[in-house]
Amino acid sequence: MNYNPQQLLNHFHPAEYDIRAINCNYSGGGIRHSIFKDGKMIINQLTISPHGYAPSHLGYLNMKYFQIKDLRPEEISNINKSKTMRISNLSFNRLQQLLAMI
Repeated sequence: MNYNPQQLLNHFHPAEYDIRAINCNYSGGGIRHSIFKDGKMIINQLTISPHGYAPSHLGYLNMKYFQIKDLRPEEISNINKSKTMRISNLSFNRLQQLLAMI
């Protein structure tokens, strides 16, 4: 992903997404955002921190809205136990493609 968390969050503001923010109480501090579309949470833990960012701050894509046949083998292997996939493993174009499937 060639976007930082703030750039990615800005992408969702003018669109048809509902963004919910939660103050964090973890060691890095900052604000975590969940992004919803049509009432479905599609991205969670997109984190804006005053201390820079780690790849996990780009958040996680909720994979329950996708079918395995629509995913690439490397994407399938990156799905974790929570049925989410770290966005930092995707290109921005691929993220847009996946979001268009929802």
